[in-house]
Amino acid sequence: VIGIGGTTMARYEATAIGDGTRLRPDHNTNNTYIALYPRGTKFHGDALWQTSVNVYAVVNGVNTLINQAGDRWLQVVDVNGVAKTGWVAIKHKGVAICTLVDNSVLPPAETPPDYITAHWVASGTVKKYVPE
Repeated sequence: VIGIGGTTMARYEATAIGDGTRLRPDHNTNNTYIALYPRGTKFHGDALWQTSVNVYAVVNGVNTLINQAGDRWLQVVDVNGVAKTGWVAIKHKGVAICTLVDNSVLPPAETPPDYITAHWVASGTVKKYVPE
């Protein structure tokens, strides 16, 4: 996505809803987190991952749900503008962790008219002019 002044922007921006949002090395909780971040932290990235099935892993000898069907994760390229790599949950086990904005969804551009209309008040004449 190209931003103001031609700068490159990440496609997605996720904002932490609560304190303690974790940046992880993979898109699940079966790993040690990289860092914790407070509410309001902005994570930027270009790839989303979503699971369609429940995913389990053996954690401390117990079969543990690490992703629930419908969970979404963002592959992070920066945190608050500082280059970082990892994954942040958008939704985990059905709970919203971050809000998500897709920066590639832009409002439609105004389409210029195919012609110019001129109105003469005194005579009531109206003419259309087609630009070359």
